[in-house]
Amino acid sequence: MTQTTRNYGKVLYDLGVSREAVAEAREIFAGSAKLMDALTSPVVSVQSKLNIIGKIFKESRFSKVFVNFLKQVCKNHRMEDIVDILDSFDIYYNEENGIVTATFYYVTMPDEKQILKIKKYLCREYQAKEAKIQFIKDTSLIGGFLINVNNTEFDYSMRGRLMQLKQKLTWR
Repeated sequence: MTQTTRNYGKVLYDLGVSREAVAEAREIFAGSAKLMDALTSPVVSVQSKLNIIGKIFKESRFSKVFVNFLKQVCKNHRMEDIVDILDSFDIYYNEENGIVTATFYYVTMPDEKQILKIKKYLCREYQAKEAKIQFIKDTSLIGGFLINVNNTEFDYSMRGRLMQLKQKLTWR
């Protein structure tokens, strides 16, 4: 993500666009390589790109403000950054609404009770109202788990412990 995409994401958040609309738009962009090719192609005229945006993102499903935002991104030749812009929106949304997001890598999936404890810990650690966790199975951890929050890792895995032991033994 660049500062430019962060700025666009903040503007999109400040415009009051709904999170659902942003999620639906992300699905549309991610689901169609041909759409992205057309919107980023230097061969396709800007007016044709605006027409495509107008037809796909009809104002009956999306707010006029959001459609105009997408058209402005297109006019500024930034459509190749649209996914990063939408991701930046999510970051600002989460910050403003007290939501911490984490990625949880595991070998054995934790049970509901453990998940609740992890969420409480994350909320307390990051002064958040809510914690959203994405779970990813990773057998290379050997055992235990690893939590990644904003590029900060909490490593409680066997692989991590073995690496720490290896470093200690190497330094002696």
